[in-house]
Amino acid sequence: MRVFESGVYRPPMHGHSLLLRVTENCPWNKCRFCMLYKGEQFRTRPLEKILEEIDSMAEIKQMLESHIKGGVFDMSAVRAEYAALKTDKEKECYSMVYDWIAGGNKESMFLQDGNTMVLKTDWLLAILERIRTHLPELKIIASYGRADTLCMKSAEEFKELRAAGLNMMHCGYETGSDDTLKLINKGFTTAQELEAGHKLKDAGITMNLFYMPGNGGSNNCLKNAAESAAVVNDIEPDYVRLRSFVLKNGSPLWEMEKQGEFKNCTENEKVTELRAFIERLNGLDTYIISDHIINLLDIEGRVKTDKNKMLGDIDFYLSLSEREQRRYQLARRGYYLSSLKYMNMLGQEEKAFIDRAVDKIGSAEEWEKLMQELTEKMI
Repeated sequence: MRVFESGVYRPPMHGHSLLLRVTENCPWNKCRFCMLYKGEQFRTRPLEKILEEIDSMAEIKQMLESHIKGGVFDMSAVRAEYAALKTDKEKECYSMVYDWIAGGNKESMFLQDGNTMVLKTDWLLAILERIRTHLPELKIIASYGRADTLCMKSAEEFKELRAAGLNMMHCGYETGSDDTLKLINKGFTTAQELEAGHKLKDAGITMNLFYMPGNGGSNNCLKNAAESAAVVNDIEPDYVRLRSFVLKNGSPLWEMEKQGEFKNCTENEKVTELRAFIERLNGLDTYIISDHIINLLDIEGRVKTDKNKMLGDIDFYLSLSEREQRRYQLARRGYYLSSLKYMNMLGQEEKAFIDRAVDKIGSAEEWEKLMQELTEKMI
């Protein structure tokens, strides 16, 4: 059986997507908060190899679909075929295609790694043409795209890519503040964010803008919120996906904090920044979504219809006593639950453990250190 290459990283929403690696690692790889690709060299993969791997995906799809009877898999046949595969790589690819069919309803594909849009447009068009020919069921073909890279393509190129099937872009803006962009060494400006965002919107490509509350540091929360909201108000992306900032041990920002050049936000400062951000959004059709475990609160809704509810959910958390906030923070960071609304569903042993931990730690500094250690493990 032929195989295909896939990387490690993809947005959470693409958990059931086919993953096709067209580049390796990140071409920038200088963000001061990110450790995902550190020590790795960026490469573009050979076009012919990529096209062959799309053929391999289609071949595995046909193998699996031959075991569908009456709309469901004959699992005994699937297990037997899987067991007969000779290598771990064959089994990995077979499993991904099975999950794409069974769990993902053959809906989406994500082009990896960190910034596929560095590829020449004619290469991308060739890849998209092969995908659409061999995997016509796909409803979504998505990629990461940095603002500066997106600015290098013309409006017409984006329209060509959209017509060829590339209909979703995930953009790690992180902030709409030039000061914060410089601080985290993102490598582009808010002017480039605006240009890239409007090009995507004009081409009809769904835009997922990532916003990272807390990445400007403790002293800049409200400024970061206001300037990020201004960028979102201007672009009106389809989605804002929340990615609360986590100070990663060993990162350049971690070193800057040790030197007194950066002050990390507390859990509540990130929540306060998020509230200020949402409060400043106009009546947009943009959908805010918390779809990553690193976010403390489960905030979700469309700005024009759900803004007050989202603010109310944040205010409810902020109105809790310090002890109740800590109880929830530990429950969330300890993977006991995914939302504040489930606190009353904790078991007696879980509640007792959480209460002992909360009562044991007195100082705010010790508590934030614990939360930092727990959130680091989530990424």
